[in-house]
Amino acid sequence: MDQEGYVMAGTSFLLLIPVILISVSLINFFQGENEIIGQSINSETVSFAAGDIKRNIPILAREAMLNISLSLIDNNETITNSTESIKTQLQLQINDLTTTYNYQNLNVSCNVDSIETSPHDPFLIEFDFTLNIKTENLKHEEKLSRLVSIEGMPDPLPFLKCRQYGSINHDNIRIFYGTSLSSYLESKNIDNSSYYENASSPFIIKKCPYEPYPSHGSNETMKNCQSNGFYHYSKDGSCYLCRLESKETCEHFGLEVFLQPVTVSNSNYSMVINGPCSSDHVIFGIDPYMGNSLVYNIKNETVYFLFLDDGHGVKYGIN
Repeated sequence: MDQEGYVMAGTSFLLLIPVILISVSLINFFQGENEIIGQSINSETVSFAAGDIKRNIPILAREAMLNISLSLIDNNETITNSTESIKTQLQLQINDLTTTYNYQNLNVSCNVDSIETSPHDPFLIEFDFTLNIKTENLKHEEKLSRLVSIEGMPDPLPFLKCRQYGSINHDNIRIFYGTSLSSYLESKNIDNSSYYENASSPFIIKKCPYEPYPSHGSNETMKNCQSNGFYHYSKDGSCYLCRLESKETCEHFGLEVFLQPVTVSNSNYSMVINGPCSSDHVIFGIDPYMGNSLVYNIKNETVYFLFLDDGHGVKYGIN
């Protein structure tokens, strides 16, 4: 090869160098772009999975509480630790949900950490969780807290207290005690227990909208409250989690509802003087005490009344 050939070969090589460098740069660029796209896809998948689990947790929590409550009511079961019973069932439900994401190249786990009655509102149960989601290049960990309402849930306490004393039934709206409640009170040697033969009370928990509570001093308000079966805040009554354990009182902010004594005819009401206080935490308590009769409605010569002690009378505005 002559001198001119060497020069041309060298020149051609030098011209190829930028082309090679540009090609390498483009390859690196596209590889980086693919990595960014892959990370973005993974991030979106993780975000969707996290959002889906967050949306389902309150639904699954209510299902777990409902299943436990109905097992106590319909299957005559009992439990001593409601939070553990709910946690066990809820964890199984959550595991079924998270397993569906393991087929999408995700490693998902969500653990139930704690369950407790809200210290601010006994109509709410607080559930705490730890959510973990992993991919090849992402790790997401999050602490979750969800408040779940107990409104619309059945009340198991009357069944747990009265079933051994006789038949007790419900129609999904109200509880009908038959002779079970009066027999229960008679076993405690409580006077005038017969007023609670064929008594009734709400089956479903509903929060009373009539606040402040002294407004119940109006017969119309008390009548509407009773006909709708509303529950009330109570520092003496038990919270929902403790009701599942057959406790009528507890250290938590709780609930109370009135049990409706059997109605009497207007002509016979004058014989009704006093009887066991109609608040559920009193009736189901260790030592039920008496209350004075309070008529809140008379319809077609039928008298509807409750028995309330002085303390409950003050709370609900009854002089």
